[in-house]
Amino acid sequence: HALIVPEKLWYFPEEAEIKAGCPLPDIFFVYGDEIKTMLEPFYPDTSFFKCCSPRFKHWKVSPDISRYLKAQNDKHIILFANNAAIIHDDVVLRALLKFVRQELKKSVSLRLRLHPTERLKLADYLRVRAYALLHKIEISSRSLQEDFKEADLVVGACSTVIYEALMRGIPVMGVFDDYYMRSSIIPEAFTCNMDELSLVSLEQYMNKTADSDVVRRFKENIGGFSPDLTTKLIYDECNIQ
Repeated sequence: HALIVPEKLWYFPEEAEIKAGCPLPDIFFVYGDEIKTMLEPFYPDTSFFKCCSPRFKHWKVSPDISRYLKAQNDKHIILFANNAAIIHDDVVLRALLKFVRQELKKSVSLRLRLHPTERLKLADYLRVRAYALLHKIEISSRSLQEDFKEADLVVGACSTVIYEALMRGIPVMGVFDDYYMRSSIIPEAFTCNMDELSLVSLEQYMNKTADSDVVRRFKENIGGFSPDLTTKLIYDECNIQ
């Protein structure tokens, strides 16, 4: 279901746990060779199979989005995308609120796209709703494709929304700080430290686009070139009828 990246390796057993007899899987389904190479040293007796998660099936064909060059009142639309993990919500919301305090309303429209299973802390929830009532931000109720068509920049930390935007040719900015580490999936050139957020940085990132090699590497690491879905391989390998 989820992407396997270096910053998530703490989910997996470490060397001391393996030596202590922690059971390891016989089969491990991964999305690409890069991930397989990263994990193989920790699973010497495990067979690895490449696949594509049903979750990412629609990314196999991902044409560029034909975006509107200008949206509401000629303002640039900055789409902030959070995800289900509270720590990621924190850094994305702090980036959003930093821009709110910079009074950028005349030049940009700040749009927040909440995760379907949103779990904001009460203080964050009240702050976000208050800013929406004051028309300082907009909370999106659109489909993802509609948001993509209007967005001049997608800002996030570890949401799959920012990954899909990158793959579809939409400018992205991955935010991080000294506490929340930089996403290893988003190319470094497309990430920005919280301390450097400003109107100038927004304009710079709106004019950045990923080259074909970056997009291809990303697509390979989400299983975009693997013909079989995880579910099919599970049924085949386990002889489930």
